[in-house]
Amino acid sequence: MILRFTRLEIREIKIPFRFTFKHALAERREAHNLILSLHSEAGTCGYGEVIPRTYLTGESIASAWEDIETHYWPAIRELQLQPDINPWEALRPIFTWASDNRKTAAYAGVDLAVWDTWARTARRPGYALFGQARPNPAPLTGPLGNGSFRYLWRTTCLMKLLGFQHYKVKVGHSKDLAVIRLVRRLIGPR
Repeated sequence: MILRFTRLEIREIKIPFRFTFKHALAERREAHNLILSLHSEAGTCGYGEVIPRTYLTGESIASAWEDIETHYWPAIRELQLQPDINPWEALRPIFTWASDNRKTAAYAGVDLAVWDTWARTARRPGYALFGQARPNPAPLTGPLGNGSFRYLWRTTCLMKLLGFQHYKVKVGHSKDLAVIRLVRRLIGPR
């Protein structure tokens, strides 16, 4: 059986954050992303998410949408995948173009949608795509932005209360050492 893609739907989403999220390069009050639904002739549908950030790759929602419609969709519409051969080699030229042209956020969403559709068609769970055994669930990481000390105190305490055991602290400011000390004091030595 050959897997062919028949339709790609793009939806823009905005999800407001309860708290502003800050780090060295930006401050965000919402997630503003694209969700892709990729449909195949076999009736399967896979999903991908595009997270464009102008400060990282230069991509915006508008430019990512345009790249998907004008470059990525025509390229993946021509793919003919086999359920027993993973899509990496077929995707390589598309990835190379994305990498060479710094269009990697839009590509990442398309890549996810292709792999997800392929895996659903091949009836292969995500953890098996690269030969992995069934994994143990990965612990969630609590992302701590670079806000005020009050913000960090509240957010860290809330995440600890919710059971987070791993944290990611955004750095890049003069108060980094004080931030790390505050977080360490709140979460403990482990």
